[in-house]
Order: sequence, then structure tokens, then C-alpha cells
Amino acid sequence: MGNDNTKIKKSEFSDILQGVRYTPEEISKIHKSFLLNFPKGKISRLNFLTTYSKMFENYAEAQEFTDHMFRAYDENKDGEISFKEFLITLNTKNKGTKEDKLRWAFRMYDVDGNKQISHAEIIEIL
Repeated sequence: MGNDNTKIKKSEFSDILQGVRYTPEEISKIHKSFLLNFPKGKISRLNFLTTYSKMFENYAEAQEFTDHMFRAYDENKDGEISFKEFLITLNTKNKGTKEDKLRWAFRMYDVDGNKQISHAEIIEIL
């Protein structure tokens, strides 16, 4: 599936399978599509902004919103979205329970990561 940076290692594939409700075939198909859009196997903040900014008329609004989205996708806070992080979020959106979706939304609204959502954080996201 590409160079060493873009291949899914067997151990990682096994880990991904446990965390999502996709079949191995679905994961492979999604991974191929992911690599077409992000050949390095990761999504940088700039790639993410470029992709999502197409949905907004105002670039400043896009940047602010995508910063929050990026933070919610980037679970390990390394500044990039890995395929695993992308797939977990996609799984939550498409196949997650209501509780899964609520947990993900909470992470997006919890801007400072203190496990609480303040009035100011709600206003910032809205």
C-alpha cells in the first residue's frame, strides 16, 4: 500500500480492527482513498484547512472551525492526523453509537482539554 510511511503494519491493522466497526475490506478501501488524497499517509493542519475551507465562504471562519475539528481528530496531539485517527473519527460519524458521537463532540467543545465545557468554549465553537 505504498512506501513504508503509508503501509498499515499488521499490529496497527489489528489494533484498528478492534476500535472500529469496519470490515478489513472496508478499511483497505478507505485506506486507498485516504492515500490518494494524502499520499504521505498523514494529514497536516494545512492539508486539513485546505480541504475543509472549501465549505466556507469566509477563510477566517474556516480556519477557526478547522482548528477545532483538527484538534478533535488529532487524538495524540502530534500535529498530524494519522490514518488510524481519521478512521476512528469516520467510524464514529458513520457507525458510532449516540454515546460515541457525543464523546467526540465533547472533545471538540472541550477546547482547553480540562474535561469540562465552559460557557466560553461553547460560544467559541458556535
